Amino acid sequence: MMTALLPHLVYTTSLHHEHAKIETWQHDDTQVAVTSMSGRNSPQSPDDSYNEPPSLDHIVTHFVAAKRALASSTHVQRANEIVQEGRRYVEHHAVLSSKNAFIKDGVEEEIQVLHSIRGGLETVGNEAQADFGVSKTII
Repeated sequence: MMTALLPHLVYTTSLHHEHAKIETWQHDDTQVAVTSMSGRNSPQSPDDSYNEPPSLDHIVTHFVAAKRALASSTHVQRANEIVQEGRRYVEHHAVLSSKNAFIKDGVEEEIQVLHSIRGGLETVGNEAQADFGVSKTII
């Protein structure tokens, strides 16, 4: 029996009727009913096997596969969200980098202008000192 794969699979009820046995199993919020046939209603050819209800092992196997598929799709969906979020961060980083580069260029230009003004003031100051120094000696 495949209940070892699903430790939370709980056997809830069993009903016997002439040639059929109906068992109900529950895992989390999902309930599965399994019908097994016996006696003269058993399949006689491979084509008849499609008409009989699946076995408990078959249902549990499909249930486990479905759970894995749902978990996989959840993981894929979360991975897609992470990629989208990463893309937004990369775009945001690119915008901030270009803004920072623009501001850096502007600040460097302002520094050059201030250095030019400082150099001009020093030149004017030196010239003024030279002029006042010469005029003192004249007087």
